[in-house]
Amino acid sequence: MPQYYNENLNSLVRNIKGACYKAYERFGFIKRGELLYYLGEERFNLNGQLIASANSISPMKNDQLIHFEKTYDNRNNIIKEIGRDAKGNICSETYNTYSLSNELLIIQYYIPHKLQVVIYNKYDTLSNLIEACDYCSSPRSFCKHTYKYDTENRQIEHKHYVSEYSNNIIQVEKFHNENKSTEILRTNLNGTFHSKLLYNIDSKNRVISFEAKFSDGCLTSEKTTTYLTDENCKIEQFHNKDRVITSSKIEYFDSNKILIIADNYTSNNKLFSKSLFLENGLVSKIEYFGTSGKIESIFEYKYSFDKKYNWTKKVEYLNSKPTNITIREILYHHEY
Repeated sequence: MPQYYNENLNSLVRNIKGACYKAYERFGFIKRGELLYYLGEERFNLNGQLIASANSISPMKNDQLIHFEKTYDNRNNIIKEIGRDAKGNICSETYNTYSLSNELLIIQYYIPHKLQVVIYNKYDTLSNLIEACDYCSSPRSFCKHTYKYDTENRQIEHKHYVSEYSNNIIQVEKFHNENKSTEILRTNLNGTFHSKLLYNIDSKNRVISFEAKFSDGCLTSEKTTTYLTDENCKIEQFHNKDRVITSSKIEYFDSNKILIIADNYTSNNKLFSKSLFLENGLVSKIEYFGTSGKIESIFEYKYSFDKKYNWTKKVEYLNSKPTNITIREILYHHEY
């Protein structure tokens, strides 16, 4: 969870919930069969903020849903989040404290009624976060984050320290002038090298290559990204320590920069899968290919939409036979 919060739902959604079932065909119609799992439930206020959600512990039991309720202050900050089980018992609590200038100062997390984690934040005079200290009671641990900014108020460094009760790592992250990471260096507490991640960013602020090196300093993996001049095609290649291509992906976009096709290739440059997308970003078909180059299986997805063009039913087919059907119930604020 949340299952739907980042899905760019259309209109002012008040409540959304759903479940997935087995599907079968009868007399030319797709029918709903055995319940497979619940998708949970979410509720939003008029500002589009998530105020309550429910997450299922068991995929088959709706009576084991965990409900989360959020409370906002008059500045739209989340100041409280309470988690309750199906019987209404509190299973988690989170309390946030803000400064007069809207800076998040303290986060307290309880399970249940017992303080588990507390986070203290510090800011500079420009309200940039410069330090965050995390204390955990069980297992006992301490974590500290420090941040540095340049003269134009752009983050240029993030240092992460983990106590002796955990991973014994100090991590320093350096940033590009558009807040994109260019280097992550990890060292052990004794100062010895642990690992390094390197990012290469082009003039359009796009990551075009990535390298990972570990304890011996040798390359362990690499990823390169190539954009064609019209930017309607992006090619990603993944390499091993010898810089041999292990897999690759080619994505095609329409004139509005919306992804329409994604092709995945194996190490020997044979097509492994092809994904097709609708104009709204939903996947419509995935074809999987065998070593001979022939299609071995086809997954298709057909949707039904409500009047706000949010999908309310998705039927999944495998080789033209229905397998799953997902139902979403959506309510809107204007309907009340």
